[in-house]
Amino acid sequence: MDVRVIAASNVDPAGHAGNGEFQEDLFYRLSAFTLELSPLAERLSDIVPLAEHFLARVAVGMSGACPLLSEEAVGILEGHPWKVMCANCSM
Repeated sequence: MDVRVIAASNVDPAGHAGNGEFQEDLFYRLSAFTLELSPLAERLSDIVPLAEHFLARVAVGMSGACPLLSEEAVGILEGHPWKVMCANCSM
C-alpha cells in the first residue's frame, strides 16, 4: 500500500505538540517534509493568477468558455485590502 498524507494548519503544530495540545508521534510522522507558505495577503502577485485558475476550472466544470477578468475586476482584486486571518490571532 502506498499512502501519502497532506496536512495543513494555520497554527504552529510544533508549538502545540510541545505543550501537549497535539500528539507528538503524529507531529513527528507528518513533519517529514514541511512546506511553509506565506499568507496570500503577503503574496499579492498571486491573486490574479489564482482567480484566473479558478475561473478556468469552473468553466471546464460547466462545459463553457473560460471568462476573462476585466481590467476593472483585476483592479478590484489588486486593490482589495487582503487580511491575514487565522483562528488564533486577532486580525
